[in-house]
Amino acid sequence: MSRGVRIKNALDVVSSVALIVVCGAFLWTLFFKDSPAARAGGAPMEAVEGLRLDAANITNVIGTGRVAIVEFSDFQCPFCIKHANEVLPRLKEALIATGDVRYVALHFPIEEIHPAALKAGEAAECGGKQNRFWEMREKLFAHPGRLGPDDFLNYANVLSLDEGAFLECLEGHQTLEKVRQDREEGRRLGVTGTPAFFIGTLEPDGGIRLVKRIRGTVSADVLIAQVAKSVS
Repeated sequence: MSRGVRIKNALDVVSSVALIVVCGAFLWTLFFKDSPAARAGGAPMEAVEGLRLDAANITNVIGTGRVAIVEFSDFQCPFCIKHANEVLPRLKEALIATGDVRYVALHFPIEEIHPAALKAGEAAECGGKQNRFWEMREKLFAHPGRLGPDDFLNYANVLSLDEGAFLECLEGHQTLEKVRQDREEGRRLGVTGTPAFFIGTLEPDGGIRLVKRIRGTVSADVLIAQVAKSVS
C-alpha cells in the first residue's frame, strides 16, 4: 500500500470518528439535555399512578407533614451514604423540622454487591426496637467501612442501648424479616437500585399515595423543589 493511500485511509478514519462524536453530541442535546433526568441532576424522575405505601409498612418515619418523601436505601451504597451525610441534614432543616414533610426510610440491601448491607439493616432495626432507629442509622451511614458485629455493638453502646437486648435481637435475626419485607415492597413499587425516592401524600388511614418516583441520587434543592410542586 502506498504512503498516499495510507494517509487517505487514516484521514477517513479520523473523519468518521469526528462525525460520530458530533452526531452523538447533537443527539444528546436533542434528547437528553433538557430531559427530566438531566434537570434532576442525572436521576431519572417520573410520575407514577396507582402506587401506594400501606401504613403497616411505614415504621421508620420522622416529621409530621402531609407530604412524604420515601427513601429506599442500602448501607453500603456510596450514593446512599452521600445522601444520608450531606442531603438529608438539609432536608431535615428545610422541610422536616418545619412540619412540611414526613420522611420515611425503608431498606433495599443489594447483597450481590454489598454483602454487609443486609446485616446493617438488621442492626438499624434492632436499634429501632429501643426507639433509636434514626440514631443507629446515622451511625451506620457515618461509618460505612465499619459494618461488622463488633462495630454494631460499639454503636449500640455509644447510643446507650441495652446491650443484652440488642445482641439478642441481632444474633437472633429478630429484624431480618422486616428488612426483607422492605426490599420486597421496593421491588413491588419498581425499585431496581439505590437510592430510590418517592414523593407522595398522606392518606386518612396513614398510608401514602405515591405520585413521583426518582431513581438515583438528587440534590436537596431538587427534592425541595419537587416537594413544593407536590403541595402546590
